[in-house]
Amino acid sequence: MNNSSASPKIQAELDLLDVLLNEEQPYIWNTEALDSETELRELDEQLALCDCLTDEDVHHRLQSLLTQVEDLWSVNTLQKSLIEKFADCVPQDLLQRLAKRAIHLNQKLQEARSTLAEQLVQCTQEILPHWQEEDLQVLARPFAYAMRGAETEPKDSPLNPTPTKPWTELSEIEQARMGLVIAGYALSELEHQPQES
Repeated sequence: MNNSSASPKIQAELDLLDVLLNEEQPYIWNTEALDSETELRELDEQLALCDCLTDEDVHHRLQSLLTQVEDLWSVNTLQKSLIEKFADCVPQDLLQRLAKRAIHLNQKLQEARSTLAEQLVQCTQEILPHWQEEDLQVLARPFAYAMRGAETEPKDSPLNPTPTKPWTELSEIEQARMGLVIAGYALSELEHQPQES
């Protein structure tokens, strides 16, 4: 079917229909042919993974895959939580970047301990890269102290700001403080997620 007056899209659709409906073209794997079982078995043997991977390799790759899936699940869960709480005032792409950074830091925490203030700063630097680490450390100290043992958050707590303006209308200091609050919330959420062994 070649229709020279048809648009390229219509022509492509017509060509696809012609191929699909044309019964003259045989299916490449005729399962009823006598030698097809032999051919399929030979191909299967050529592609067999058991010849190239040991049980240890398979186990290691499986663990790596499961870790990646778990990380994606954690990131998506945390992103959803941050978006529900802060989407009114902070752009979603910043919340997503901060969530990924918090997950990454949480994994590193299992290897080496860093202070809460350092974690807050590292998370916040993901969304405010132009800020110096030392400057964020100064702002992070009150947040870290407030997070240490506070069961409840009083209204005047640094952890309970009430943003009244969108992110773009906040001053740089207000953005840094909001970033630290969001980082604290993200790290707290990760801490309360059930740990799978």
